[in-house]
Amino acid sequence: MPYALRATTTLTRDYAAVMEQDKETGAYDTEGAPVTIDAVALLGEPVTFSLHPEDVGPFLGGLGFELQDVARAHDLERHYARRGRRLHVYPACYLAHARVA
Repeated sequence: MPYALRATTTLTRDYAAVMEQDKETGAYDTEGAPVTIDAVALLGEPVTFSLHPEDVGPFLGGLGFELQDVARAHDLERHYARRGRRLHVYPACYLAHARVA
């Protein structure tokens, strides 16, 4: 065989970056959009840990993946809001695309 096919495994995950927590209310503020961990859990998305977009590359690297791209909330809104459709992605959410290193 003149060439070998190489299988490549990729991973796409959604993450949320929880930012500063108000000590009195327990609410988290992410670019002006407050949310509590309990409220997110009620939506069916229990938060097991928070990971900032700047930290996702080293985190996935430690698991044997190489980060390919990060799509932040504004990137997702711009990509999926077409033909006059309105779309709001919570500012703390983002997607990470990685492949096996």
